[in-house]
Amino acid sequence: MNRYWPFVNPFDEAASDVPLLREAFVDWKIGYGIFDALEFIGADLPWKNSVESTILDIEYFGNRSGGKFVAPVIMNLLGDEAELAESDRVLLARIIWAKFGEPWKHLWDTNVVAYNPIHNYNMTDRRELAKGESETKVGQGSSVDTTEHGRGTESKDYVAGLNNTDNVGKFANRTVSQDSGETVVNGTDNRKDDSVRASNEVETTVRSGNIGVTTTQQMLTAERELWMWNFFDQVYKDIDSVLALPFYDPCRI
Repeated sequence: MNRYWPFVNPFDEAASDVPLLREAFVDWKIGYGIFDALEFIGADLPWKNSVESTILDIEYFGNRSGGKFVAPVIMNLLGDEAELAESDRVLLARIIWAKFGEPWKHLWDTNVVAYNPIHNYNMTDRRELAKGESETKVGQGSSVDTTEHGRGTESKDYVAGLNNTDNVGKFANRTVSQDSGETVVNGTDNRKDDSVRASNEVETTVRSGNIGVTTTQQMLTAERELWMWNFFDQVYKDIDSVLALPFYDPCRI
């Protein structure tokens, strides 16, 4: 292996022994890439519930950076070995996470946030109004009911059946007498009604729209540009800055 590779043109034959990333991570296709190492160290990867690490390793090593020359940190870790040991992959994962873990989390949040692409003004004003009412009613009354009965005589004649003219069965001058008198009923009604009514009213005002500084067309243009940016392309660039040299032979990618 050429120990002077940092001081020579890597495209010359003298640098032909400089390893490539896919040679250092020889088993990247079966779960021993850098993304699997990030998952192995327990990093709180923001995409862990959306994309498998093995898929990202295949994309990174197989389609993007596998043919790039390794960075000095990998060269020093390799020593006389042809491929990185598991402990070396874990160490590199820790370095990468220490540098880019927090930025990746915040970038991911902006990548999945929900919003209205043509509204840049959104406010909700919520007020709770408490109302209470009380009412007391007091009433008192009395009543006297008097019923008078006078003395009277009532006479009725009863005639026997079949219009018999004889006195048989005939009762004359039946008298019902009732002494006079009165019945008095006294009543008193006392009542008190207390009632309390309380109610809460919630008033909510929602305002949204465009404050007029930016036109709808400009906001839609910015929206298109935003979605043309790819989160994982940025992640790959960040990992390249640790694992690979900034120049490479495009014929070996």
